[in-house]
Parts: sequence; C-alpha cells; structure tokens
Amino acid sequence: MKIVLKKVNRHHFDRHLRKNAKEGLQELRNDIKNYQYNGHNVSLKGDKNSLTFVTNDQEIARHIQIVANNYAIPYIVHS
Repeated sequence: MKIVLKKVNRHHFDRHLRKNAKEGLQELRNDIKNYQYNGHNVSLKGDKNSLTFVTNDQEIARHIQIVANNYAIPYIVHS
C-alpha cells in the first residue's frame, strides 16, 4: 500500500494550517523511524511536494491516515 501525503503550499494564507501540517509530518517521520527500528517493513520517500510511505502492514497504513486526518494533511492512498 502506498500513501502519498501532499505538501500544503505557501499560497494558502492560513499560516496555522501550514504549521499544523508541518507538525503532523514531523510526528509521522518520528513514528515511522520507530516502526522501522522495531522491524516493520516501511519505506519513506520524499521530495519538494510530497512524502510517500510504502507499507504492507494495514495497522501502520491506518495510523498514517489517522494522523494525516488529525493534522489536516491532504493524502492519496494507492493500493
């Protein structure tokens, strides 16, 4: 399963929305590092506009979606 989180662009005037998304992405990066340390198969790729998580574990994918919803980060799920 591949989950792509989109970056909130600067042309949005709501600074709180961008700050929220930044905090959410940082929390997800820390969580994924902990999952990788515990032996789960999760890969993380990123560029200027998106952050991509690839995993086969449904629990991890669900956690990523919950955090993205909590911090209002737009995402797309590819099966």
